[in-house]
Amino acid sequence: MRDKRVRDLVFLAVFSSIIILMSFVPFLGFLPIPFLGAPITLIPIPVVIGAIFLKRQYAWVLGLVFGLCSLAVSYLMGATPFDELFRNPLVSVLPRVIFAILAYEYFQLFSKTGLAKKATYAISSALAVFSHTILVIIPLIFFGQRKIYEDLPVIPSGSYLVAMLIGVLVVAMIEWVVTPLVATPALIALDSAQSDYQEQI
Repeated sequence: MRDKRVRDLVFLAVFSSIIILMSFVPFLGFLPIPFLGAPITLIPIPVVIGAIFLKRQYAWVLGLVFGLCSLAVSYLMGATPFDELFRNPLVSVLPRVIFAILAYEYFQLFSKTGLAKKATYAISSALAVFSHTILVIIPLIFFGQRKIYEDLPVIPSGSYLVAMLIGVLVVAMIEWVVTPLVATPALIALDSAQSDYQEQI
C-alpha cells in the first residue's frame, strides 16, 4: 500500500514537472497560430494521461498545476488581449481543474462498459479534451466579449464573438485529434509497465 502511494506521488511529481516545462518553454506547450488568434494547447495531453493513470485525488492537482501555469504564462508571456483574458482564474484555473477531474471520471465510466482498454483510453481522452474546450470557451465568451470591446471599441461585439469562436474551434479540432493519438499509446505503455512491476513484487 505504501509502495503504491509513493509510486503515485512520484508520478504526480513527474506529470506536474512535464506540465510546468511545457508551459514555460516557448512553442512546447502553447503553439501560437497568428491567423487564428488562439494557440494550440498541448498541455492537456500530460494532464489527461496523469489524471487517467493516477487516482481521483491526484487528478485535480494536475488540473490545478495546469491552470496556475496558464495564469502565470498570461502575465509573463501574454502579448495580446486574448492572452490577457487568462489572467482571470475563472478562465485559466477553474476550467482546468474540472477538466482533469472529468478525464478521470470518463475513464472510470467507460471502463465499466466492457470496451477494450485501448478504446476506453481513446474515448476518455477525446471526451476530456472536448470538455476542456467547452469549459474554457464559456468563460472566454462571457468575460472576453466585454474585455475586447473595451480595448478595441471599433470591433463590433458580434464580430469578435464569431472570430473567437472560429479560431478556438479550429484549434480545438486539432487538439481533439492529437490528444487521443498521443495519450492512448502512452497510457497503454504505462499500464503495461505497471502490470510488469506488480508481477515482479
